[in-house]
Amino acid sequence: SAHDLAERLDTHDAPLVLDVRTDKEWHDGHLPGALHVDATAIARGVDRVPRTDRQIVAYCALGNRSTVALSLLERRGHRQLALYPEGVDGWRKAGLAVSGDPT
Repeated sequence: SAHDLAERLDTHDAPLVLDVRTDKEWHDGHLPGALHVDATAIARGVDRVPRTDRQIVAYCALGNRSTVALSLLERRGHRQLALYPEGVDGWRKAGLAVSGDPT
């Protein structure tokens, strides 16, 4: 859930949050501290997702793009991958702050 992820982000072993949405979606608001790498870039083989011992938690709007992105990252050797299916809308509905929010 949004609150579970928010709590984990405040720990010493916080996951790397990966936003795989488009540039426009990113600029309309994203989870604080998230790394933005468009899912299409991941599909094209662009490797901007760092190798890390931390868990990588990916999200998009509905879960489709992030599921594909996680699968591609796994094939490339990334481990400790997780999906945050609620996306920015779920984060906002939980009353949590969104970075870059135009509202």
